[in-house]
Amino acid sequence: MLAEKIQTLYTRGLFNTRIKDFYDIYILYKLKYDDINFLILLNACKNTFIYRKTEFNLHKILEIIKEISEREEFRKLWKSYQDKFPFAKGINFNEVVNSAEMMINELISRDNVC
Repeated sequence: MLAEKIQTLYTRGLFNTRIKDFYDIYILYKLKYDDINFLILLNACKNTFIYRKTEFNLHKILEIIKEISEREEFRKLWKSYQDKFPFAKGINFNEVVNSAEMMINELISRDNVC
């Protein structure tokens, strides 16, 4: 599931209006970090990207995340998501985006070892 979220984040890029994907990555990273085997996740991502006929480039994903973090429309989407789902209240948009960035950096560090 996490590999699919990452692939969706990449393919939808700046057209991604599913801010829920960011929340899902955030909450899994925050609550399940110690349980995530990043080598397995890296391989799952590679397989998901191949299956969905998508270029696998972690550095491009980081670029997309950075662009999203700088766009006001994504902050508005996050605010709207918080208004709709009370469990997201109190979570800063920067925290959500940073967790996605940290997740990708974890994958990059494993990919460089393989």
